Amino acid sequence: MKQGFLLGFLFVLLSFSATAQQIVKGKILDDASKEPLIGALIYEKNATSNHTVSSETGHFELSVRSDTATLILSYIGMVTKEVKVDGNTFLELSLGFDTESLKEIVVTALGIEREKKALGYATQEIAGTVLQEVRQENVVNSLAGRVAGVQITNGSSGVGSSSHIFIRGQSSLSGQNQALFVVDGVPISNELITNQTENDATGFQEVDYGNGAGEISSDDIESINILKGPSATALYGSRAANGVVVITTKTGKEKKGIGVSINSSFTAESLFRLPEYQNEYGQGTNGTFEYVDGTSSGGGQIVSFGPRLDGRLLPQFDGPSTSVTGETIRGGDVIGRNGNAITPTPWVSNPSNILDFFQIGRTFTNNIALTGADDKGYFRISYTNIDNQGIVPGTDLKRHSFAVSGGYQLTPKLSVKTYLNFINSNSKNRPANGYGSENIMYLFTWMGRQVDVAGLKDYWQRGQEGLAQFNYNYAWMDNPYLAMFENRNGFKKNRILNNTSVDYEIVDGLKLRLRNGLDFYHDLRSSQRAFSSQRFRNGAYREDEVTFSEVNTDVLLNYDKKINEDWQFSVALGGNLMHQQLSYLSTSAKELSVPGIYNFGNSRVPLSTIQHRQQKQIMSVYALGQLSYKSSIFLDVTVRNDWSSTLPTVNNSYAYYAFSLSTIVSDLIKMPKVISLIKVRASVASVGNDTDPYNLHNTYNFGQLYGSNPTVTNSSTLLNSQLQPERSTAYEFGGDFRFFQGRLGLDLTYYNNISANQIIELPTSTASGYTSKIANGGKIQSEGLEAIVVATPIRTKDFQWNVFANFSRNVSTVIALPDGVEQYVTGAARVYDRSDRSVFYIATEGGQIGDMYGTGLLEVDGKHVYDANGNPVKDPNLRLLGNYNPDFILGFGTDFSWKGLSLGLLFDWRQGGVLVSRTLAIASTSGALASTLDGRETGVIGVGVVNVGTDQAPVYVDNTTAIPAQNYYNQYYDRDNEANALYDASYLKVREVRLSYQLPQKLVQKMHFTGIKFSFIAKNVAVFTENPHFDPELAAMQGQNFAFGVEDMSYPSSRSFGFSINLTL
Repeated sequence: MKQGFLLGFLFVLLSFSATAQQIVKGKILDDASKEPLIGALIYEKNATSNHTVSSETGHFELSVRSDTATLILSYIGMVTKEVKVDGNTFLELSLGFDTESLKEIVVTALGIEREKKALGYATQEIAGTVLQEVRQENVVNSLAGRVAGVQITNGSSGVGSSSHIFIRGQSSLSGQNQALFVVDGVPISNELITNQTENDATGFQEVDYGNGAGEISSDDIESINILKGPSATALYGSRAANGVVVITTKTGKEKKGIGVSINSSFTAESLFRLPEYQNEYGQGTNGTFEYVDGTSSGGGQIVSFGPRLDGRLLPQFDGPSTSVTGETIRGGDVIGRNGNAITPTPWVSNPSNILDFFQIGRTFTNNIALTGADDKGYFRISYTNIDNQGIVPGTDLKRHSFAVSGGYQLTPKLSVKTYLNFINSNSKNRPANGYGSENIMYLFTWMGRQVDVAGLKDYWQRGQEGLAQFNYNYAWMDNPYLAMFENRNGFKKNRILNNTSVDYEIVDGLKLRLRNGLDFYHDLRSSQRAFSSQRFRNGAYREDEVTFSEVNTDVLLNYDKKINEDWQFSVALGGNLMHQQLSYLSTSAKELSVPGIYNFGNSRVPLSTIQHRQQKQIMSVYALGQLSYKSSIFLDVTVRNDWSSTLPTVNNSYAYYAFSLSTIVSDLIKMPKVISLIKVRASVASVGNDTDPYNLHNTYNFGQLYGSNPTVTNSSTLLNSQLQPERSTAYEFGGDFRFFQGRLGLDLTYYNNISANQIIELPTSTASGYTSKIANGGKIQSEGLEAIVVATPIRTKDFQWNVFANFSRNVSTVIALPDGVEQYVTGAARVYDRSDRSVFYIATEGGQIGDMYGTGLLEVDGKHVYDANGNPVKDPNLRLLGNYNPDFILGFGTDFSWKGLSLGLLFDWRQGGVLVSRTLAIASTSGALASTLDGRETGVIGVGVVNVGTDQAPVYVDNTTAIPAQNYYNQYYDRDNEANALYDASYLKVREVRLSYQLPQKLVQKMHFTGIKFSFIAKNVAVFTENPHFDPELAAMQGQNFAFGVEDMSYPSSRSFGFSINLTL
């Protein structure tokens, strides 16, 4: 039925007759020199795929649809011009110089459109067409490598994982450093809300369900503009302290009449990389292994320091045995076997045992959009579908997005426009994260190298289906197939994004805008655990319900006035009311009565509940003004005042200001011909920031029942009813330079941001009855440099080569901490809740944000210290491990086009920083890595020194004592020795490759289309890095935050290859 409808719909579209064709010839000249323009682009309006380029003599020839067609002429560094054919067969035309792309209109704060040349601060825009060439399931990832000053970090759960964005580094000690996302002038939520967990060796592990911005379909995006500094973001208030990502959606008004676009893509995902495992020794300890029943005393060892995998015959979990009734079963069917003997089988390696567990993933992305426009109105209706099956068996992601937008000129003075986007996202299973048996990468890190994973697919013991899992190890591990197919973490999320605005022109130049925006979602998550699971022997069931809403109401009065030919000004007054609500309810049944029935009525124990509700409101007024002289000098002034409900009444009002100056020097001073443009800019801004709700007054919390009686507890943190807003002051200087008629461009920016009076949680004496307190204090300086280079080295009639590069370097330094505080712990990435197995993020005066501390081996003069028996000596004191931030980021790309064929490549280089890898630590401790083969037979002599003197008068000599390999690797790499699990975080990644072919316009028109393009696409193609085991771009998660600089049992990322087709009618 669906196929028949689609074919019928296409038949109707294709039944329209083609209009008469006409050949138009012409010549294009430089308006100033009257010389021919070589390589000017000429295309037919509303048919951009029908184009040509002027020759060496400036001539061109183009077949247009009718003699009433309109041509568009463009050339880098010159004014784009529209020319009507009007029946002419030869046109002599000219183009004049412009301030290059600075004439371009960009969308800035509050959805206000401004000329780029008028901006006194740095912004960078990415066109929607760029995002749609190689679609990412999370559109935030499309920004990686494309924007200077932007750093994207991905979660480690595959497709659908959260993505974190830093703009110009970090300026907050509280860890709240993520940018604000705005859609069509209205802020939306991009919060990361994981399931709240106990963070220990029991209970549900954390799951990454993705964050909000990634749900927006790239097919619905017209452009993304990055507002980087406080001068650019001041109009959005405290929420924009870390920059703003302004998303402008498509409207349908760019083409008169009815239009249809169909975009479809398919990609196949394969495993990108796995750790380098050894295949010479199997499960066991000290060279021995004996399988009895898979328990801790019967072959349940989880390390791979057992016998050499030499083919000897040994009883194993998958070896044949018999049940008490005489049936043939497996050795691991311990209940049915009831102690019967296991027939020995060859003890051999399974080199691809982990690789074989994964599958080829696939992603289908389809979009269809219908547009229409006339002189008074426009509309666009769009549907996008994403259907993903992950490389991890049992995982998936499905998303349906319906978007409707439109606008209409009701009267000459009154217009209305609206945007509505309904998004449904769902998954049957999202993989668990972090350290513990619910994460299959944790299971594989300990898995014996002799285990054939195919033998685990039948994951129930014979005769114990639904009751007892089948596995090679019952002491510590879950069967990975049971973990993915029975222990599921599903979710269903419905989201509505809406904004409606009304514009009324009161008098000439004076306009009033009223706008209301809504972001609402309801997210229902369910987690089920089968009987015999390691963490829930009697099964479990959990539901998490997250409901969020944010309503923004704006009023903006704007007045534009041209005083004379030289002077022009505009002023605007406005106000905003933001109201935000969040509700979180988690209910758990941690033991079930009947296996396989997942509802709370099946609980055999009292239910556990976590409930949290919060509200926040900010009222704002703001004003902005601009004065321009000869359209070459622009002075901007912005002021705003917020009243936040999260601050005490006496301090809840805080003001902002921003000043910026932009000057087009090349308009005021005659430049050599080689210089097309010189623009300089400067800005200064001071902004404030509030805090989270409920940080002012202590309240009691409900605790566990005492018998049948309720209990209440006080928080261990002393809140502060006298909090003051944070303050940031920023300076920015920059310039935009274009050469060779715009063929070469350079944009430079220097910024310096001081963030003071921060709201942080400080330790306090336990004699006060509390362990910490909320207070103001601390000062951070973020300083950096950004450079953007764009160039067109070659442009001829048929061939063009474009290149670009984005460089950024940021350093965030702790200038001061509160009085009496020598160091401040901003967070930690823990193994369970062990403080001795943690990476701490610690701020010290003179240090940098991102400094990581942990423990390591005792050192003398840079050499490890060993005891007299050859064992490494651990140092219990914390040490600086390094900083997770890169020294610089360089994204660069190139695009070659020849006639209808184009090749595009995108690279991402991050240099510097360190990464603590728990995969390296645990896989070395377990003996799974190839790097642990050294010394298996002879023992390992640790490189370092031994103290042969006394503690008071030490004498150090080289260590010469060997210890068993198992003892050495366990002590050298164990979880309380983070210093030996470090990697250089630098990498160079081939992020995207695209090869496209645009069918010739004559052929397209014969098929009754206006454009047809086929593309081969590849994502995450290759990476060059010191780390051989995993994708260095991934970060762990802890609580509601990313654990930057820490890799914790991350899932392997995928490499994608596929194709796409784009049709327009």
